Amino acid sequence: MAGLKKGAATGEPRVATTACAITARVDGVFCAGQRHAAAATSYPDGWFSPTQLETLRTHPDLDVVGVLDGDPDA
Repeated sequence: MAGLKKGAATGEPRVATTACAITARVDGVFCAGQRHAAAATSYPDGWFSPTQLETLRTHPDLDVVGVLDGDPDA
């Protein structure tokens, strides 16, 4: 099934999503077209493109949670 992945711990399918929460380690970090706060900010599914999400996930001053690893269509 496209868009589903197996959960690491339970083996249950997880719905692939781009919804995430981002916390900047330094307030005001600019990445993916916007500034990120030191307080966690939630973004809905579709807010960031897959390319932007990869940039966000690899930025050394940002903590991104809620995005599935790998290709969401795998």
